[in-house]
Amino acid sequence: MAQFYRYQLFRLLLLSLLRYFIFLLQYGAALAAFMILLNPLDWIAGVCFTFLVLSMAPNFAVTELGVRGLVSVWVLGFFTTNKAGVLLATCSVWFVNLMIPAAMGALLLIGVQKFWRNAA
Repeated sequence: MAQFYRYQLFRLLLLSLLRYFIFLLQYGAALAAFMILLNPLDWIAGVCFTFLVLSMAPNFAVTELGVRGLVSVWVLGFFTTNKAGVLLATCSVWFVNLMIPAAMGALLLIGVQKFWRNAA
């Protein structure tokens, strides 16, 4: 820790909090889009607890979506009976945050690879 200045650590903390709140808002928007109408305190607490459980649960890239869906349905199932909506909301947030950027990166790599082949 002696290698970092306080302002660097504080800036990193602020960026981490911003990322956390963006994920929280994405889940809230996805829950609302799939007609899961909860008290704001309930969905915020449920999503925060889901994040906590997911950060402690070991998972692999292959099983990540399944673990995420299972934990979300289990936690938010205490607040709603619409388990399909919770699962769809979880899958949509996962898709937006992981699959779309991965596809864009793959397309970018293909374009860079073609560029270097043509340049050589």
